[in-house]
Amino acid sequence: MKLQRKHYGYHLDYHEKKRREGRRQKKMFGLKAKLYHAQLHVEKIHMKKMHEKRNSQTEA
Repeated sequence: MKLQRKHYGYHLDYHEKKRREGRRQKKMFGLKAKLYHAQLHVEKIHMKKMHEKRNSQTEA
């Protein structure tokens, strides 16, 4: 496998596919999913407050 990579290299879009695959949301079910989405919601609210604070400081 390593020798094949050495000789022929990677597909042209290999790294792009790997990057996208890593960013794709994982499937979760049940309580784990609820906890995960609650955490995402908290992060979203936090980011929104930070952006509002930053925008209000630049306007003033």
